[in-house]
Amino acid sequence: MPERAKAKAPAAASVGRQIKELEARLAQLETMLAEVRAEAGRSSGAARIRLERVAETVAERVAAAKAALGDSLTRVSRALSTSRERVEREVSVLTRGLRAGMRAGREAYRVKKRG
Repeated sequence: MPERAKAKAPAAASVGRQIKELEARLAQLETMLAEVRAEAGRSSGAARIRLERVAETVAERVAAAKAALGDSLTRVSRALSTSRERVEREVSVLTRGLRAGMRAGREAYRVKKRG
């Protein structure tokens, strides 16, 4: 029975698009928060207290989302730099191996030719 291919990680372009969408959504939430605060400023009594609580809660969630997004960006950038370093290291090892193999092949050819 053929094995199923493993799910691939989203491409960098896809991740970038998702990050842009999250940033846009955060900007929308901040705009809505400003509107709620303005409405709370115009209101009085219980409505004002309720709107101020809503604004406070939304502000906390927006701050948490921004922090999470910043952490995610940090993790992604670290992973990308680690990946690049790993690939560069592998390429270096393969290049050295290839060169050593070519030298060994040349030496073997020269020994056969002489002897």
